[in-house]
Amino acid sequence: MTSEPGEPTRTWYKFSGWKKELSGWTLEANSFTFWQTLTSDTKLVASWKKLHKVEFIQKKAWTETNLWTKQVADWDKTNATNISLPANLGWYKFIEWQKVDGTTFDFTTEIINADTKIFAVYWVDQTQRIWSYKVNYYLKNSTNPIPWSPRNSLTWTVYINENITVALPPIVWYKPVTWQTASFTVNQNNFEKNIYYEVDDWQRFSYLVEYFKWTTKIYSTSKKYDNCEMIPNIIWDYNKDYKINFKDQENIKNQDEVQRLTKVKILNEKWVNNTELFEAARWITRAEFLAIVLQVHCYDVSKQPDSLLFYDVDLKSWQARVVKVWSEIWLIQWYEKDKKGIPFRPDAEISKIEAFWIMMKMKEIEKMESYKDRYIDKKADWQEKPLSTGEYLWILEPEKTDFRFNPDSHLTRDEMVKMIVDIVRLY
Repeated sequence: MTSEPGEPTRTWYKFSGWKKELSGWTLEANSFTFWQTLTSDTKLVASWKKLHKVEFIQKKAWTETNLWTKQVADWDKTNATNISLPANLGWYKFIEWQKVDGTTFDFTTEIINADTKIFAVYWVDQTQRIWSYKVNYYLKNSTNPIPWSPRNSLTWTVYINENITVALPPIVWYKPVTWQTASFTVNQNNFEKNIYYEVDDWQRFSYLVEYFKWTTKIYSTSKKYDNCEMIPNIIWDYNKDYKINFKDQENIKNQDEVQRLTKVKILNEKWVNNTELFEAARWITRAEFLAIVLQVHCYDVSKQPDSLLFYDVDLKSWQARVVKVWSEIWLIQWYEKDKKGIPFRPDAEISKIEAFWIMMKMKEIEKMESYKDRYIDKKADWQEKPLSTGEYLWILEPEKTDFRFNPDSHLTRDEMVKMIVDIVRLY
């Protein structure tokens, strides 16, 4: 008579029974029945099912929070049909469980055959916005507005008895009074909260306040180009009647921006292979983009280098002059190596995210209020900072591109010129 041994264990696999080996590695389809009399030598083989990681994630608007993780055997269901979730989270109500692609996840029918993420999706419940509140920003011990304040009051609607934490925006020459709290509970309709500021004699930060579409936007810049006449000439009315004369200018969508860079001779009608063409739809290379960016910021790109860090740049080429200056300002602190050394790839098309990051980095533009971008296709954590700042300042409008930035895509010359001028306008 045969007795059943204890179950074996194996990392990331679930034991599914013992099976009789027929010949070689061929096994019986059904599990072996123990407590029977054997009449010949018999070999039993442990049968396994691969375990997949199933992550249950709360998705509130664009914010994701991991709830828990479990292991599910290959081709099994999640066995999670009785998951209890709150119907509401703040301003958000539960919609449904969804797959990564946004379709409904059915716990009664869905089979797991790979690592899986399942999202408990919450979205704004407009019907729950009941009470309004107002935040006033005043000088200490008064009801007087703060001079140079980016805002005097803020009005919004919230849940009954909702806890709120408001921003304390930086204001030149002033600081928030230390004893106060920026958190409060809206316990009645038309609730008002006063936030007080006092003079800060030691404040030392640079800031800019811009008014976009009648809304205040606060951001900082740390790099100075005070002696660069190119920037105000691009932005303002210098040579404003200049007419561009590209033979293919009817294909240029961003006529104003192209005119601004052409009037200061950063672009010219002999630009592309001496053809008098702009070639608006052609992708721009890394070296071409950097050449334009450096000249916009008044860097001299006329000197040929004796040597370079990069093995794939011809020292006699115009690209070498650009890379020389780029290496000297050392905006990028590290480069990937290959078997030959460190490549620069001057003739490769620049990616959209790299170009945008470079332009934001040239002036060290940073938002000074908390804001998270809404793009859903970022490829790395470092991309969040420039994209959040760009969206906050309305350079980027994700809703016009289905909330996708396409960071690895390339820039056309037309797109490149608009990107540069849009960001320079923030200077």
